[in-house]
Amino acid sequence: MPDGNDAIKNYSTALGCFYGCLLKKSKSMSNNFSLQYEWREGSMPPPHYYEFTIRINSSLKCEIIFRPDYPSHNPPEWKEHFKVNRTDIDNLHRLMREKDVFSKEWAVEDRIAEGGSYDWLDIQAEGGSFRIPSDIKDRTEIEEVYQFIKSLVPQKIWSDLHARRDKFEMEYYEER
Repeated sequence: MPDGNDAIKNYSTALGCFYGCLLKKSKSMSNNFSLQYEWREGSMPPPHYYEFTIRINSSLKCEIIFRPDYPSHNPPEWKEHFKVNRTDIDNLHRLMREKDVFSKEWAVEDRIAEGGSYDWLDIQAEGGSFRIPSDIKDRTEIEEVYQFIKSLVPQKIWSDLHARRDKFEMEYYEER
């Protein structure tokens, strides 16, 4: 005849299996995870405009592509590779789930804002494709995700890219 200890053991085992399955599902979801974050400077005269793309995926091999001018001006394209760790991917995935990135219908502005910088995000995860458009009404809803993505690029790479951009601007003015 089972006693109280057996009931506790059975409950604990069931609870452990339940949480184990949740953790396993969460980890396996992030194994098929990729995103492309796009950022564009607002309308600026050359050479002050720039843009970048950050690609992150569950292979942990990521990249940033930086363009120091409008694409129509055929600027150089600086590509830097970096690695993230599994914990970073899992934390990003968890943050995206907390922010309802995979289920939310994003309310968009009636008109596209003019002048300022803009960004958007394309994601492949949880068996689907998701886009966070650039013209969402409440940017505070997604800003934490965008900051997290940008923080995954090592500071040394950001510093190098901005130094190269400064040099690009100086050379632009020297040619004029």
